Amino acid sequence: MKAAGRLRISGALACLLTLALLAGACGKPDSQSKPSAMESDQIIRPSGGILPVTVYAGPDYTGRSAVLEEGDYALSSLPGFESGIIAGVRIPAGSRLLLYRSGQKGGGFLSLEEDEPDLTGSGWASALVSVRVGKNLPETDEAVLSYNYVLGTQAFNPLYGFSGTDRVYEAAKRIWEMGSNVIKLHDKSDYDAILRDFDFRYVYLWLRTDTTNWRDGLSATESELEYDAVYEETRRLLREYDGSGKTFYLGHWEGDWYLIDNYDANQTLLDPDRVRGMIGWLNIRQQAIDDAKRDTPHDNVQVYGYTEANRTADIASGAQRLANTVLPYVNIDYLSYSAYDIQGLSAGQIKAYLDQMEGAMPPRDVPGPRVFIGETGLPAVLTENREDRHNAVNAAFFRKYFEAGVPQILYWQMYNNEQADGKQQGYWLIDNRNHKWKLYYTFKAFYGNAREYVRDGIQQNGAPPGAREFADWAAAFLETMQ
Repeated sequence: MKAAGRLRISGALACLLTLALLAGACGKPDSQSKPSAMESDQIIRPSGGILPVTVYAGPDYTGRSAVLEEGDYALSSLPGFESGIIAGVRIPAGSRLLLYRSGQKGGGFLSLEEDEPDLTGSGWASALVSVRVGKNLPETDEAVLSYNYVLGTQAFNPLYGFSGTDRVYEAAKRIWEMGSNVIKLHDKSDYDAILRDFDFRYVYLWLRTDTTNWRDGLSATESELEYDAVYEETRRLLREYDGSGKTFYLGHWEGDWYLIDNYDANQTLLDPDRVRGMIGWLNIRQQAIDDAKRDTPHDNVQVYGYTEANRTADIASGAQRLANTVLPYVNIDYLSYSAYDIQGLSAGQIKAYLDQMEGAMPPRDVPGPRVFIGETGLPAVLTENREDRHNAVNAAFFRKYFEAGVPQILYWQMYNNEQADGKQQGYWLIDNRNHKWKLYYTFKAFYGNAREYVRDGIQQNGAPPGAREFADWAAAFLETMQ
């Protein structure tokens, strides 16, 4: 099941695409359900069972429209949509619309489950060959639900919200609705409420115990307080989520900034007491996690520890950083890398950095690779607030990480959390006007097609694709999204 640089087209999709040229089967409406000339609207009724979807040729529900009930439709035979353009859709609750792209544009599909007034900037409004209307049914295959799709995002301190509920909860809800099964959160958020309502399987948490100040060295009392806090939280997670299929990663924010004075990237020498304090702090946290797992009966739930580095590129200029002063002396499960300083490099260069960091880690009996991307992304303000460029640059970052074999890629983030001079910086997928940027649709299309790819692998081979095989597919798919 090799990607070979192209997207797989399933039998059902191949049949759908054939409709663009031939009057064949695949659920094509029969002669009794041809469009009727009712002024501007075309009403198609091949079958019943769900509320119909309305598609529009123009944005904001303008232009020619067609009301489509459950079934498959070739746009070449749908009056007013022969050009392959759908600019807006109305989707009732419980219904779903799949938009299928021309193979010349990379193929694949975008799944929509809610109203979309303006798709013109999504990358999915044109070059369409067919659509499918069906029920919005939840995924039930555990192998598909629990697969690591690698690409994800996070919710930290959003500057806005639209529902009147907790902003982090709202952002998490939209991450879930986008199709993701991975999330990264602050432990000060109500993450239990989020995990109760949304079945994220890979959960990254900044765990701050507020019990220690290790920067001047870690005292015996501080060490005991830190151990107890991490031990109890690990035991609670193992008990609370026993049998859930979730994997938790307990870590922290960018560790190099903990070691460097006043965020001064030009500082080359680190305070030895601070380095020793961080080594002790990380080791006692990992020991607490290990002991809690040993002491707590649990099944189908896992907890790991991680530290995060963010200035490894400085080492080439002779600087002391977390990766060369702390990492070799801590018995930590994983290393997160906040990758803003290397995201612009080639896939080969990125891999070399990550391999170098993993090589500095003492061995642990945990699934590898052990270095993942905990933060990455170029904000809108650095792309002149151009959606096409913002999408292309970030999709290229993701593609390179897949090519480098990164086991988790976490984009920063769903809702923006930074502003300067009162202006949003644009670390977002959905902006402060509640507008979904093109990169949001890239994420959403990725998840839908990735699940289909995994599902096809299970059906054809009896097992989901391996990590390298999936990474090859993902890199090829993302290349079509740039």
